[in-house]
Amino acid sequence: MIAHRYTNFFISMKKLKKILIAISPIIFYLIIGIPINANHTWLLPIMSLLYFFIGIFSKNKKQLLLLSVPFLLLMALTLFLKDALTSIILLYLMVLPISALLGYFYKNKSIFHGLVFVVLITLVFFYGFDNWNSYIRNYNARVNEKAPTIELLTKIDVKIKLDTIQNKVIVLDFWTTSCGVCFKKFPDYEKVYLEFKNNPNIIMYSVNIPIKRDTLSKTKELVKKLGYKFSTLYADSDEIPNSLGFNRYPHLTILKNGKIRYNGRLEVAENVKINNLRNEINRLLNE
Repeated sequence: MIAHRYTNFFISMKKLKKILIAISPIIFYLIIGIPINANHTWLLPIMSLLYFFIGIFSKNKKQLLLLSVPFLLLMALTLFLKDALTSIILLYLMVLPISALLGYFYKNKSIFHGLVFVVLITLVFFYGFDNWNSYIRNYNARVNEKAPTIELLTKIDVKIKLDTIQNKVIVLDFWTTSCGVCFKKFPDYEKVYLEFKNNPNIIMYSVNIPIKRDTLSKTKELVKKLGYKFSTLYADSDEIPNSLGFNRYPHLTILKNGKIRYNGRLEVAENVKINNLRNEINRLLNE
């Protein structure tokens, strides 16, 4: 009887061990992801390296599947969530199995092969991930179509109509007071503004779109406290974003001669070469 209990206990512990092993990549993802606010620029290469080592230390294909599949299945299920980051999730689903298989293949090879992969995956994803993400998020952002009426208020309540201005490249950084990412990108937007501020052919604004809790006076006071050098314009409703076809912030729109020439995400990081704000400005200046 006692022996039977010990046997059952041993079997239960063995099953528990398998479960813990299977979910260990999920636990690792959470442990690493929470401190860096799920920054996939770092998370994806870290998880790729983890899967590479999972492949190296897997004794057989069965153990490789046990370690690899649960996290990948969880990632696949998130595709069905509302506002899922589809392009990022698909990258995980493509890259992680390849990393695991490469690790499994290289486990009997020299240490040199492993080190080459570690360096390669780090460099590729550090420089490649943000560019891939920028390309996917800004697919078809370059356009050449008539702009809708874009009438906004200055800080002294003067109305200006941007879609009627000719012979200027007009850059609009749309934001709301509830958008944390917008505030984080303001310093980078300021750097770009300072680079081009002496060029008479460029006008750069940030454009506040009000939300329910906002009042114009409070938003103006907030902008004054922030103290950035670029000018801010104010909309009195969300009519302009609706007419431009976006509802996520920050959002970048560039106008030239009454036409929308760029309508996508604000990309300002220096390692991003695709759809980068600086590149888009220079492209339109050199037309």
